[in-house]
Amino acid sequence: MKITDVFNKSYAKVIKEKEVETLEKLRQAYDQKLIFHDIRYDIDNQLNDDYRDYLNENELNEAYDFFRKSLAKYRGSNDEKINLVLTNDLNQYYEKNNFKIEYKALMSLIASCKSLHDIAINFSNNASAYKSMFQLNDFTEFTLSERIDFEVSRKLDLRANPEKKEKRKGKDWSKEIEKTKELLKTFTQDDKKVLLKAFNIFIKRGDVPTTELIKLTLIISNINDLDIFFKKPSDTYLYPMISRTFSEKEMKSLQNLKETLRALELTAFVQNIGHIKREFLVRKK
Repeated sequence: MKITDVFNKSYAKVIKEKEVETLEKLRQAYDQKLIFHDIRYDIDNQLNDDYRDYLNENELNEAYDFFRKSLAKYRGSNDEKINLVLTNDLNQYYEKNNFKIEYKALMSLIASCKSLHDIAINFSNNASAYKSMFQLNDFTEFTLSERIDFEVSRKLDLRANPEKKEKRKGKDWSKEIEKTKELLKTFTQDDKKVLLKAFNIFIKRGDVPTTELIKLTLIISNINDLDIFFKKPSDTYLYPMISRTFSEKEMKSLQNLKETLRALELTAFVQNIGHIKREFLVRKK
């Protein structure tokens, strides 16, 4: 059996179990005539709790963090990157630390952890498509293993809301434009700098939705500090700031921006802020 087979088997097992469990919750909520908004946040919170609990119960915080960072440094397909990390980085990490379990068991635990982590991210990213499925009571396209294709999501939306077919032709976006401009005006230079710091971590985690990548780039695009263009990185303000861990003040500033970011539909990035906060709290212990 290939080294990645052990990993993929554990990863797929958790995906399948959580898909069955989550679908059952959605169908029950539909039969009980509940609204999607409430069940969506209940499931979202539960999936994030499952991920955090699994990390803590198996004492995987450091090992999984090492795995995730190692994964981010390689090029290639997801399977290729995982194979490189399992063969090189994680193997060496295992040998240097006194684990009480076999290497294959550690791989299995990390695979399950990554699966729970990816599930929580995908559920949040796919919320719009799930809402349409819920309205239609049709979960044929349901998946937790990946981000649902934009075209699939759009078709589901039009099926659930057929009146949008006509509105799409000549909708007046002036109100939305003004609302967005007002929200963007609220970001100060200091806000943009702390967002840039979080954005750097967001990109390294991988699986960044293209829409959020564009939005965040536009938000932080006019930071006034330009010395990175002509000074050594170590002599600038931004580079050292981004390189060091979050301070208490920066963490508080980031938390205060979450509502505005949600209003701009930066769901995955807000979730990333949650990851940053948890890592910050772990370091404080």
